[in-house]
Amino acid sequence: MNVQNGPVLTYEPPKIETYTDEELLEKLGAAHTGYVNGGNILG
Repeated sequence: MNVQNGPVLTYEPPKIETYTDEELLEKLGAAHTGYVNGGNILG
């Protein structure tokens, strides 16, 4: 196997962000959150 000398890349896990329903509605809008006319169609 041919390995070139160079910087060794380290793995950094992705940052996990969580949002409340209100934050998602504000960021994405009603079309992407399951809220239609103020009601939650998902639950």
